Amino acid sequence: RFLFEIPTGAVADYLGRNNGTKQGNANQTASGYMGKGFVFDGNGDYLSLPDSEDWNLSGGVWTIDCWVRLNSLTSERALFSQVTDSGTNTEFVIHTNGAASFNIESNGVFVVSFGMPNGTFRTGVWQHVAIVENGNEYNVFVDGQLKGGQLAVNRPANYTGAFEIGRYNV
Repeated sequence: RFLFEIPTGAVADYLGRNNGTKQGNANQTASGYMGKGFVFDGNGDYLSLPDSEDWNLSGGVWTIDCWVRLNSLTSERALFSQVTDSGTNTEFVIHTNGAASFNIESNGVFVVSFGMPNGTFRTGVWQHVAIVENGNEYNVFVDGQLKGGQLAVNRPANYTGAFEIGRYNV
């Protein structure tokens, strides 16, 4: 969990283990859903968190959730990504038609890859997003509604590389 309430705009982990850094012009705002948050203008702005066991999505039970408010859908945006190399990565991408995709790729082969329908994401409203793995079942919920999922046959590896929020680089 990240606390964005620090006056300096630091990217601080609640437990103090994985403090991150702002990249580009990522700006802290007082207008977050629950207090402060960050604004990314789509031009090189994102948060970067060092690799950690906390980002080990290689198996078991985990959830990544957040509140998102999009000002526009004029270009694809990654809600989050972690890249080891060009063929080994995890990404959640919001597309220009409001659809989204969640992908885990290992050595050029998709271990998990599924989409959510057009219009899943809208502009100007806060939406709660939860990406959940329970065993080999992956699901994405938006505002409490199941929007996509997949039962995976193979397990992804524990990827290395920074965990990035708000950057599309895959």
